[in-house]
Amino acid sequence: MKLSIRNLNILLTHCTNKEITLLIHLAQFQDTDGIVGGIYYKDAIKAAGMSTSGFYKCLDKLEYKGLIRQFTDERTDYGYKAFQIIDNKFKNEADRKRGYFNLNYKILHSKEFLKMSRVEKVIIINILKIMNIHAGKASSSTLLASDNKLTKYKIDKERPKRAKEILKEIRRGKHQKAIEAMKSGEPNIERLQQKKQLPDRCIPLRFDTLMDWTGVELPSLKKAIEKLSKVISIVVEGKKIKIVLDHNFHLPDRRETDEEGNPTTEAEIKNKHIISHVLHRMKERASKQEINDIIHIIKKYGLDSFHIISQLISGTIRICGYLDPRYFHSVVKASVS
Repeated sequence: MKLSIRNLNILLTHCTNKEITLLIHLAQFQDTDGIVGGIYYKDAIKAAGMSTSGFYKCLDKLEYKGLIRQFTDERTDYGYKAFQIIDNKFKNEADRKRGYFNLNYKILHSKEFLKMSRVEKVIIINILKIMNIHAGKASSSTLLASDNKLTKYKIDKERPKRAKEILKEIRRGKHQKAIEAMKSGEPNIERLQQKKQLPDRCIPLRFDTLMDWTGVELPSLKKAIEKLSKVISIVVEGKKIKIVLDHNFHLPDRRETDEEGNPTTEAEIKNKHIISHVLHRMKERASKQEINDIIHIIKKYGLDSFHIISQLISGTIRICGYLDPRYFHSVVKASVS
């Protein structure tokens, strides 16, 4: 669920409101080669809040602007679209070191974000870009240590790796485990009582900076800020504004579950999409347990390619007549051995 800095800059400077919304939504389902397959147009237009013609126009415009390359061969079925996000491969550490923007923030997949104007979305994404630890050389420990608002966390410099692990445990609600770690002499990190008490982060910005980001004049910018104030805390002080972001924005852990409580890691979102695509295309159904078992097997053997996974799943359904996790496991095990 990443977007290269090159693609992010094009998205913010040259794309319309609908194009921004669509690419952020579809980028959730990419593999490490940047390939997004099995996109059913009805699902996409519902999630992005656009018409059918608008969906196809947006794809054409994104391709024209050099962000995607659409496939028109046997990899696409009627009603489905497949494409590759250009210059968005993240197969190894060298690719990741180029810098990228993580799209797995709660706000980017909320109903509020969907209703925002282009100006509002550009402001939100730029703020997240500033804070995104993957866009530069900063690590999560330096991000925490550099913010005066987060001084309640004291990170042991001698063991920063373990300190970051305990921080994640605290944020995910595993307070007891973190307390036991601290009592046993682990890095000294002061725990807040509840997740809601995590300190907010304040970002001061000038109107000139916001105008450069959005490309609009001051009156239009002030209207956008007024609307954004209903979603995030904004304080206007003369020619400057202060944006206060709560823990939903600045926690490096991003989303952990969706509205239904399902896991939302990058791999699980992508793999669940591939399974749903194959089932829909073959007009088959599977239980939640069977889908979770397939996701676990895919994760266990490190499968990533959209085409390989979809072929293995469709082959299992053709032979067994349904999605059988045991047969799928045997096929995957034989293919990787």
